[in-house]
Amino acid sequence: MKKNILLLALVFSTVAAFCQNNNYLHNGAIGSPQSKDTVKKDAKFLYGPVKFRELKETVGETYIVLPLPQWVKKYGYSIYKGEISNNRNIDTLEGPGKLFILREIDDNVARFRDSKDELYTIELLKGYIPGVAPVYDIDEARKLFLNKTLWMNQDFIKIQDAEGKEQEVKGLRFEPVKVVNVVGSERSVHPIRFIVQTPKNETGFADVIVSGTNYNLQYLLQYMFENIFYTKDPKITYKFTPAMWAKIKNHEVEIGMTKDQVFLSRGRPTKVNNSTGGGGMADQWVYGDNTYFYFRNGKLATIQN
Repeated sequence: MKKNILLLALVFSTVAAFCQNNNYLHNGAIGSPQSKDTVKKDAKFLYGPVKFRELKETVGETYIVLPLPQWVKKYGYSIYKGEISNNRNIDTLEGPGKLFILREIDDNVARFRDSKDELYTIELLKGYIPGVAPVYDIDEARKLFLNKTLWMNQDFIKIQDAEGKEQEVKGLRFEPVKVVNVVGSERSVHPIRFIVQTPKNETGFADVIVSGTNYNLQYLLQYMFENIFYTKDPKITYKFTPAMWAKIKNHEVEIGMTKDQVFLSRGRPTKVNNSTGGGGMADQWVYGDNTYFYFRNGKLATIQN
């Protein structure tokens, strides 16, 4: 049985990809323009609506090879470090969509096998496996959200033409969108792509982290599901004045805001410190941009930048 231990970057021109005609990736353009610091892993669903798994817990799971972003396609999969054999060149068309099973993993290397029992080795990068996404996350996200309505937390979705050029459709924060597909993205740091449609029939996408499995800490908070989408209409959940909603939509914060209002405006803090004194409950919210919010009895009392 032939075994080639290859870097993910250089295997795809030597071994025929199996199950590439799957629907876990989206090919071609998405939409068109209108003509006119550490987060603690203490819960299985802390990072999103799909169950978090340690990488070792995903041994036996199927992973999908993600397409390369347009700006690195000329380098092929050789951007990933690892053991190179046979000095073969890369064909970037052979890699995307390939499915293989994680067989073992340690602190440095993940080893996969495909349907032909070929062995692939990928070196971990900052604790995660680059260039791939767990198929479980795509399947579970589809079960939860396909053809459902979500409400935008970030202000925009992206549209992408067939050459990979992107534009943004802005002004969508708190607006409803319909999920028309869930596929793999182009980067494992935000591996799941929600293709959505706005009330104006604009189609675009937002890339998210749905489970936190195979995550890069640098991008975790930015692409957490709750920072991209709401599953319920926040304007029904929270009864604020139109003036307050306008401030929240613009990410503004002011003295006297409640914790809910600050949370909606700025998102989840990187760290929370709680204390109790003679003046009641005091809380400190710390954000990654070195901004500190101090609450007294549930109301924002001080802002420190």
